[in-house]
Amino acid sequence: LGLSIAATIATIILGIVVVTASRLARTQVTRMAKAVTGIGYAVPGTVLALGLLTPLVTVDNWIGSTWRFVTGERLGLVLLGSVAGIVIAYTIRFLPIATGSLSAGLDRISSNLEDAGRTLGARPRELVLSVQLPLLRPALASA
Repeated sequence: LGLSIAATIATIILGIVVVTASRLARTQVTRMAKAVTGIGYAVPGTVLALGLLTPLVTVDNWIGSTWRFVTGERLGLVLLGSVAGIVIAYTIRFLPIATGSLSAGLDRISSNLEDAGRTLGARPRELVLSVQLPLLRPALASA
């Protein structure tokens, strides 16, 4: 239950970031980021798990060597040896569901509302928090 809650929260937050960034800044980078989120559907779970081993071990080794340099003590596997690795894998696996739901919800919001917020001086962060997120509540629930 704890793993699923943690993965759900991480997936929704990352989905909000990707979808709102692709809506507010329509650049090649944001379009590519939105397309990359679909990799969770394209790659089977076993391949995803095996593909995550090398990056997680690399990050764990970097954390371990930094910790050893600072404290002089050894540190075990932080990501791969804990539930963090599972949460990362779940987040990648289920991110397409969240981004699809949030993108559909955001498409139903008129861009005139965002334009009105910009006209009133709202910055992108304020625009997301004050305009988009309250209107995305149903999409957040399904995501």
